[in-house]
Amino acid sequence: MKIIDNFFDANTLAELKTAIQNEIQDEKCAIHYVEQHTDKDHNEKELLLTEKDHFGLTNSKYYLLKNDSIKIILNTLIKKNYVSKEILNDMDCMLRYHVNKTPYGAKWHLDGLYETNNSLDYVGITIFLNDTWNPNHGGLFVYKNNKDDTQGIFVEPIGNRIIINPNDLTHAVTQISDPNVVRYSLQMFINHKYLI
Repeated sequence: MKIIDNFFDANTLAELKTAIQNEIQDEKCAIHYVEQHTDKDHNEKELLLTEKDHFGLTNSKYYLLKNDSIKIILNTLIKKNYVSKEILNDMDCMLRYHVNKTPYGAKWHLDGLYETNNSLDYVGITIFLNDTWNPNHGGLFVYKNNKDDTQGIFVEPIGNRIIINPNDLTHAVTQISDPNVVRYSLQMFINHKYLI
């Protein structure tokens, strides 16, 4: 697990936040997740996205970003030698913007799809965007070095901190407990072959 503080310089961080706000103005990029259990009265013909690893989604919003935001992040990852510039050729990655409120949290899970030969395919990168965060409000990123471990490590969602999970360690997010706070973050998935 790589945890990097002050990842973006001040100008790039401001540019990224502006790009996100510009992009989410178009509601077409909104993702409408529902809890894993579906309402029995739900119309089966309507396509809904379920999220099996995350819970408490009712007060949260999600956006799939495809424009300037993703380019700003990739260029910074390349500049800092975390990914190779070849990723810009096929853009084999995905970026979601998360606006999470209580009772959001995430169960222990892995990010990779492992579609071929059980080998690691996609790596998760989390970017925290809150200027300040009180750890007593929950929303902590937690991980353990082995899925069977009974102890782990917590990471506060401090703004401009990123987490790169190159070995896809088992991780979760503690439930947000304060109804008056919003946890802003980005979740990126990059094909493992581009990691340096």
